[in-house]
Amino acid sequence: MLEAQEYELQHGLKLVELFVQQLRKLVKSLSQTHEVASKSCMADSDTDTVYLIEVPPNRPEKQDKQEEPEKPRCLR
Repeated sequence: MLEAQEYELQHGLKLVELFVQQLRKLVKSLSQTHEVASKSCMADSDTDTVYLIEVPPNRPEKQDKQEEPEKPRCLR
């Protein structure tokens, strides 16, 4: 009986470790996404590859121009 409880605890610990590992990956991914906010990205879902493209800094727009809708952002 003690062995069964020990096994369950070890299995539970492994699950918690995997969960923490996934959380760390998510936090790292989100912080990288925040860092590249001035870049455009294109993702290839088949290979889980994200391509980053430098975007020039925003220039002040002329007031006589019509406002363009925001382009969708690529978040992964």
